[in-house]
Amino acid sequence: MKIEFLIKDQKICSLNSAYVTKDRTKSVETRNWLYNLRRQIYQKKEQVDLIKNNFDRKDHFLVIEYTWFIPRKEFFTKKGYVNTRSGDWSNFAKLPDDEIFDRILGIDDGTVCKGSVLKLPWNGDKHHIKITIWMLDLIHLEKRSNIELPECLRA
Repeated sequence: MKIEFLIKDQKICSLNSAYVTKDRTKSVETRNWLYNLRRQIYQKKEQVDLIKNNFDRKDHFLVIEYTWFIPRKEFFTKKGYVNTRSGDWSNFAKLPDDEIFDRILGIDDGTVCKGSVLKLPWNGDKHHIKITIWMLDLIHLEKRSNIELPECLRA
């Protein structure tokens, strides 16, 4: 089963700037960002319910893919290099992961066995996120476990 969301006009909210205090209180900007993410996902409630109502951790695992569309003028420097200020890819997943799995789906994100983040330049002037979630049978994961271990991990 696959569900997909396109979150429009959603500039990246970095994990580095998400909290305002050491006790991990989220900033107003972060809370607004998460609210907008939830609001747009809930517009496709029937898709959310497909996974929410059918997921069983004894039988399934999850895969998630984020594609972040970043305006070209922010993605590249004037010299044409990837702008380091366009965001650290590893910071792009944590906030939406927690929001999607804990608050929206009610599924522990520990059941995600594969995830990816792709950031791409595009010609528009707004940021967008495409989120794709697959619910797959555990049998698919078990088939992959037949992969030969690297020599350093062999007993």
